[in-house]
Amino acid sequence: MPLPFALLFVTLAAIGWNWVLLAFDRQEASPRISASAPLPSIIALFAGMLVAALVFIVEVVVAFPAPFGPGSDRISRAILEEGLKGLGLVLLFFWARARFAGWRQGIAYAGIIGAGFLLGDYALRLEDLLPSAGWETAFFWRILVFGGLPALCTGIIGVGLGLARTATNRTLGVLAGVAGLVGAVLANVLLRGQVVATATLNTESALPIFVGNLILIGAYALLYYWGRQRIARATAAASAS
Repeated sequence: MPLPFALLFVTLAAIGWNWVLLAFDRQEASPRISASAPLPSIIALFAGMLVAALVFIVEVVVAFPAPFGPGSDRISRAILEEGLKGLGLVLLFFWARARFAGWRQGIAYAGIIGAGFLLGDYALRLEDLLPSAGWETAFFWRILVFGGLPALCTGIIGVGLGLARTATNRTLGVLAGVAGLVGAVLANVLLRGQVVATATLNTESALPIFVGNLILIGAYALLYYWGRQRIARATAAASAS
């Protein structure tokens, strides 16, 4: 596969992810919390690309430690990756605080950071990820099927920060933020980390990851549906009154 074509496809996939994730924010029409304003979205996308570059540098220069034996280096990678993406989201949170009204905006911006990470990571490692021999299988699993995992994992941090934004006290807010980060790291280790660690993905090796991927997508779909229903009920109640 020509690398420019693959990179173009990944770029279009990242843009598509942005559109899908911003659907969470478009549930509410208030311009105060709309994530469709271009500047924060662009900053989030480039923040994800910067994180990808930093993780790549660490991987090349010092490698990731394996604290629990062979294969556990994906734990270190997940902590660094999600920690940096979470830091970027926190900074964006404080810079554009008025736009963060709850978990919808958290998912939207966290997902855009994840999409930026996808774009940056694949741009840096595309030749290794898509070898000349058997690139069709690698392209199917690593890009078509599991390409959205960076956004899906980081979205958990967004949920935590969004809940922290609406928490009734500071302790609950801190706990929600920490829980979001821990959840993102665990999802990264179990899903994305396995994709990175598996040299050759096939139906047998990818099936457990695919099931976890579907569970994450289903959870976000339920959140989206619940949010739509909640807004519909609130709109109906306001119209009735």
